[in-house]
Amino acid sequence: GMLMHASLLQLNLEDNGLRDRAVEVLCQGLETNATLKWLNLNKNGIEKRGADAIGSLLKSNSTLTALGLSWNSISNAGAAAICNSLKTNVALNTLDLSFNSLGNRVRPVAVLAFANAIKTNTALTHLDISYNRISQAECRKLSAALRQNNTLLGLHIEGNEARMDARGFVRGRSEPLGLEQQTHAAILDYPENKYTGRGPGSCWLCGRWSEHKFSTVGFPGGCTGPVKLHVSVDESTQPMSIKKMLQFLLDKKVPFGSRPTSVTAAVDESSAKGGGKKRKKGKKGKGSGGASDAPPPKKPKGKKGEDE
Repeated sequence: GMLMHASLLQLNLEDNGLRDRAVEVLCQGLETNATLKWLNLNKNGIEKRGADAIGSLLKSNSTLTALGLSWNSISNAGAAAICNSLKTNVALNTLDLSFNSLGNRVRPVAVLAFANAIKTNTALTHLDISYNRISQAECRKLSAALRQNNTLLGLHIEGNEARMDARGFVRGRSEPLGLEQQTHAAILDYPENKYTGRGPGSCWLCGRWSEHKFSTVGFPGGCTGPVKLHVSVDESTQPMSIKKMLQFLLDKKVPFGSRPTSVTAAVDESSAKGGGKKRKKGKKGKGSGGASDAPPPKKPKGKKGEDE
């Protein structure tokens, strides 16, 4: 009866000890619900049967936009059922699968399903898969898939054998797991989730990153690159190929509260007419004003895969 209520928009069942059987019953009841938008099933001991039921629900549901499944025991086939449903689901934009068991070095069923889903999914904008012990090899699969996705703006990947650089590229890492402080980002509560990770490599949404434009002039005539742009705000270096080295314009995301002041381009003179083999720095260009404190625009480019 409650699940059919016309005004039911949010349902918080976190830490209620539901387990698989109760989750199956819940999902059956939600099949005919057309109002629920926010569902929290964190910390409920969900395993394969419960995950299968959630996957079936997501295939047919067109109203649920936020789903919390952190701190459960979802892995392999169960996780694959949820991930496969994302291929056709067009409503869910926030998904929290942190602190589960998605990683599997021997049988990476869950991660492969996830990679296949995010290649084509255009609804998901905020995803937390942190602390799942996903291996470097599995992260490379996700990285390749992310290169084909331009709608995922917020990504949490801490606690796995990967990191995200300041440009939004996912890269493998060799540091041992378990040495960093474990923090749950609580993305279901975004933008009121009080997430503290705001530096380079943090989630663009929770970190409130914003678009910023850089430009400069004054490069050697006839030079065609390659050029490496060094941005002061996050110390990142970005390679670019430019046909006319008279001016460049760079759109870049920067962390909340940052005030980017300059960008320097190192030009390979051997590519200029009559140039030698030395590298020469172009003039520093200034950003067009400080970074906005507002959340990012709705339709910038999404997270990237590993830049190779």
